[in-house]
Amino acid sequence: MRFVLLLSLLFVSAFQAVMGEQSGDWIYYESNGSALITKYVGMGGAVVVPSQLNGIPVKEVGDGTPVFINSYDRYPNPISTSNTTVTSLTIPNSVTSVGNYAFQGCTGLTSANIGNGVLIIGEWVFRGCTALTNVTLGNSVTNIKYGAFYGCSALPSIVIPSSVTVIGVMAFSSCGSLTSISIPNSVTSIGKYSFWGCSSLNTFSFPNSVTSIEEAIFYNCTKLASVFIPSSVTNIGDLAFRNCSNLAGIIIPTSVSSIGALAFYECTNLTSITIPNSVTSIGASAFWRCTNLTSVSIPNSVISIQRSTFESCASITSIIIPNSVTSIMDNAFSDCVNLTSVTIPSSVTIIGSGVFSRCTALTSVNIADGVTDIGQYTFSGCAKLNTVSIPKSVISIGTGVFASCTSLSSIIIPFGVTSIGSGAFNYCTNLIGINIPDSVTSIGSGAFSTCTSLSNVTIGNSVTSIGYEAFFACLGLSSVTIGKGLTTIGERAFWMCDNLTSMVFLGNAPNSVSTLGMPPWRAPNHKPIIVYYFSGATGWGPTYADLTTVQLSKPSIQSLVFNVNGNAQLSWSAMQGAVYEIQSTDSLENPFVTRSIRTATNTVEMWNEPDSRIPSKQFYRVSMRLP
Repeated sequence: MRFVLLLSLLFVSAFQAVMGEQSGDWIYYESNGSALITKYVGMGGAVVVPSQLNGIPVKEVGDGTPVFINSYDRYPNPISTSNTTVTSLTIPNSVTSVGNYAFQGCTGLTSANIGNGVLIIGEWVFRGCTALTNVTLGNSVTNIKYGAFYGCSALPSIVIPSSVTVIGVMAFSSCGSLTSISIPNSVTSIGKYSFWGCSSLNTFSFPNSVTSIEEAIFYNCTKLASVFIPSSVTNIGDLAFRNCSNLAGIIIPTSVSSIGALAFYECTNLTSITIPNSVTSIGASAFWRCTNLTSVSIPNSVISIQRSTFESCASITSIIIPNSVTSIMDNAFSDCVNLTSVTIPSSVTIIGSGVFSRCTALTSVNIADGVTDIGQYTFSGCAKLNTVSIPKSVISIGTGVFASCTSLSSIIIPFGVTSIGSGAFNYCTNLIGINIPDSVTSIGSGAFSTCTSLSNVTIGNSVTSIGYEAFFACLGLSSVTIGKGLTTIGERAFWMCDNLTSMVFLGNAPNSVSTLGMPPWRAPNHKPIIVYYFSGATGWGPTYADLTTVQLSKPSIQSLVFNVNGNAQLSWSAMQGAVYEIQSTDSLENPFVTRSIRTATNTVEMWNEPDSRIPSKQFYRVSMRLP
């Protein structure tokens, strides 16, 4: 019997050690002469936390698990997170700390009064208290921690006392009824996502004590119409105002040096914004899908326009890129469907992929010297683009750069470009002619495919390969002149060029021509093609890749002298009856311009420069036109 009684006493003692002491509706621990309340087991209603239990002063409420559980859970699960019976809560001044999760899930709680002794509101304290409409915080609170009021969806407003210095991450996230909140100057830090999803919040003023607007602080605050940013703020974080769809304007003070990625993403009501010269960094996608933004000023302090910064800003009509900018990254202005013209300064050396793609109203682009590479699909889908200036500094035209620029009728590829990428001019249906300079070594697959208005092409002497379907379905193409360096013609390079009748090769026969059942120039409706080559070239015969060949005599310049008027006089060897074209240029880096076309009547022909105003430095060339 003694053994059984002793065992029973030991069990009770062990149970109390685990569950704590109970006094009325409260379970608590005693430590260092004060009580820590861990659970409430009463019937609910208006609950007042006692200032003492069994004569022991109550200093703490909550031990990291919810205090309030349903009354039928006499011995509750320590991770219980739901209570429906408590309607109001009062915490006395004797309590100094409210622990993490203390009142989480009290879905019937409508009001809470926190005493003046509480210093810290712990993490997730009122999380999911969906009926809470009134909260009074004591004047000793210094820290409102992580998610303290997360999901208090009925809370319309709250006053933060001047004792508070820190508002934690997600402190008021998903408080969907919160319309206003007053932040005192004592607050120096407002954490990430603090007001995320506060869909009724319409105004907000940062105190002068805050130096940083943290990440996603107003994400999805869809009714936020105005925000005051003081001159103490130096940084606007990533996603800070994302999807603030009612925000019409904002003033960024001169203290701000950086605007984070996606900071104003989908602020669809934003019409204008002034970015001060203090800003040196604007993050990727910062203004993506600001569909009503009509004007924006990029300051001279910015050195890079990041990826998708102004993508889908459908109302922007013009943009000034300052001389400080050295790079424009991928998709920076893509889908700006009302942008009409752009000037890119000489400071820019890098233009990324798709930068102006699908800017369907863009008619002209001026790219100053400095850019060396035009990225993939930079101007693809710019259906109204008819004028573009490619600077001499460019060495590469990337994949699909001008694809589907259906209004582009002419373009000058400067000497210095070494490669034309795949699909670079694909579906430029208004492009009439193209001159590929001697600096180019390769033409990518589909580079000029479906350029249905292209009538003539001149390919420079350095091109060694023409890629797969490079001129596929160029229905208007009638003649092609190919330079001396070509060694490889890719599969279906001139397939479905139904009006192509002549090809002039200035050098030896290419040693590699596709024969995989789909040679470069055969198609059902093809007219006969004649290949012309010049005497002295090797590899030619009566036919070449099933095409008839004709040998031509290349004109040879006999002399270039100056007549009594100081004008050039040019003579060359000729074939009687052949047609010759005289061209000139003031620089080999510029295209040649046709000066005269004439039919030879002698074996030596002569032409006099008629223009006395021609520059002293001039280059001439004579070429035979096809019969």
